[in-house]
Amino acid sequence: MMSDPKRQGEPLALEEIEGVLLPLEHARPFPGRAFVDEAVFAFELDRIFGRAWICAGRADAIALPGQWMRVMVGAEAILIVRGPDLHVRAFHDVCRHRGASLVALRASARDDGVEARPACGRVSRRIECPYHGWAYELDGRLAVAPHAPPSLDRSRNGLREVRVDTWCGFVFVTLGKEHETPPLDRWLGEPAPWLLANDVLSSLRLGRAVTYTTHANWKLLVENFQESHHFPRVHRAL
Repeated sequence: MMSDPKRQGEPLALEEIEGVLLPLEHARPFPGRAFVDEAVFAFELDRIFGRAWICAGRADAIALPGQWMRVMVGAEAILIVRGPDLHVRAFHDVCRHRGASLVALRASARDDGVEARPACGRVSRRIECPYHGWAYELDGRLAVAPHAPPSLDRSRNGLREVRVDTWCGFVFVTLGKEHETPPLDRWLGEPAPWLLANDVLSSLRLGRAVTYTTHANWKLLVENFQESHHFPRVHRAL
């Protein structure tokens, strides 16, 4: 499938998605293959989740030094941390020693028996790996490496950084390099006039967070969110 030269490395041919690009009154959904084909999903992980700016949460959730939140961007776990200088930084949630998560596993309340990592928390000073005790400053520098040989170059073994930025109180991260993904303000484009006039989004504060785990392709969730015909029956409070 991926070797078809007409597709130039893309798993869906143009003729398969032409109907999606038509005006709304004539448009058709993606073909079924777009929701189940592993080649399509791998393409999306690379070209969308691997390069786009992804909204990770609200900046006020990590307002204090040492506060962090952990999000999944595609298949990558990303740790977003507020430093003592109040700057927000993002790193791959991977210890440079043995690749363990820097955030200890805790049993969740999920009824399927699967353990989940906490989505947020706070450290007093450093981020410490629970496996072997390697510890990192909040700016990603390696601070403590128990049993490491003297020859270890700590300057080259800090956490792997990820691009992060904020907009109207929201935190965005991207796995894309600078030559692949433009800065966040360019990516988002010109904001709506009402945003410029009132800046209402920046004044919001996080009240609560709800997480849903859905066993479906992500595009089905986007389509359902954009379709409001089910609101009167399913979301009557709206």
